[in-house]
Amino acid sequence: MGFIIAIIAILFFPGLFFLIVSFGISGIFVLIPVVCLLMLYYHYFAGTIQDTIKLYYVYCVAVNNWKISKLVSNKKIKLYLENEKIILENSECSYVMDKLTYVNKKETSNGNRLLQLYFQDKESYKVVKVTLEVYGNSLSTKIYNRLKTIQKDTSYEKIEILELINQCKKSSFLCVDKCIETSGIIKDVNVNGDVSLIANEFENFQVVFLSKQKENTNLLVGEELTIKGIIDQIGKNSVLIRENIFI
Repeated sequence: MGFIIAIIAILFFPGLFFLIVSFGISGIFVLIPVVCLLMLYYHYFAGTIQDTIKLYYVYCVAVNNWKISKLVSNKKIKLYLENEKIILENSECSYVMDKLTYVNKKETSNGNRLLQLYFQDKESYKVVKVTLEVYGNSLSTKIYNRLKTIQKDTSYEKIEILELINQCKKSSFLCVDKCIETSGIIKDVNVNGDVSLIANEFENFQVVFLSKQKENTNLLVGEELTIKGIIDQIGKNSVLIRENIFI
């Protein structure tokens, strides 16, 4: 878009237009550095102006682990990114979040982007998860990059494996978002870098380590591996652990 605007501006600028008419093809070559300068101006100056925007309109599609929240799912809300604070606001309420522990971005089936924001609850170990839908990759990237600068390091409540297994018999939800450390033999490493472990401590559970790295080329099947991470999900026969970037 910036390139098109620059071309239009140049062609209609009287002096440069006269240059093209007078010198023909050679005049076009004279314009090349001018075009480059205008593109640099648009990228650095105009781009900087756009990045200073503090207010965005996004859609809140889900809220997890937050009983007091009045953010209605699938409704448009205001997202303020001001200094080190994040403000979520709709017509009913306004929440100031100052402990963003993790942010994730992924594409939806319709081409939009989901931003998953994890906040550390001030009164408990639980992590509040707010999922926002953003239209357009450019806008979502700007918001995502800004959120990454606000992200804070934090600590999670650690749970021992025996306690985890006992709690799972009552409710697996009680164990989600707790920190855990375990060792096992590598069973498989897929193309995304996720590692399947055979961990004796987990009895009949299959342990899957969701790595933030796209590839783990140094890991070999049959080797022993110790992992630290946050419990992401617990199924009937599996435990998903996401890589803990805070340890």
